[in-house]
Amino acid sequence: MLVDKKKVSPMNRALAAVVERFEEAHGRAPVVLVDMDEVLCRWEEHFVASHRRLFPHLAIPEAGKRESFDLFAGLTLEEQHATASVLDEPGFFAGMLPVEGALAAIQEMLTAGIDVALCTSPWLSNPTCASDTSLDGI
Repeated sequence: MLVDKKKVSPMNRALAAVVERFEEAHGRAPVVLVDMDEVLCRWEEHFVASHRRLFPHLAIPEAGKRESFDLFAGLTLEEQHATASVLDEPGFFAGMLPVEGALAAIQEMLTAGIDVALCTSPWLSNPTCASDTSLDGI
């Protein structure tokens, strides 16, 4: 795919040139996998705020201060239930705010001709997670 250089910012022309060389060498656009959590969206900040809104009587560490990647590690049964309830709330994932500059970076990659795909795992028990976490609308 040839990139319309009029639409590419001066800062992104070098990227467009790299994409063109890649396409010439491989016959396809390069693919970039982008994670959502803390790359595109401020997941943990939103999780903590939602948890505090829904369960103000339960303590939760500040965003970035959890001691384990496992969201349920070291929690009481009540805290585990609260965590699951927050994550299962319809629209929870749509409410995340973007990381500053992330959407512009995605748009620049798309404009340069890069095939951008999200690399994320949906929270299967949340009925809107998959639709909430798509690149539609960027």
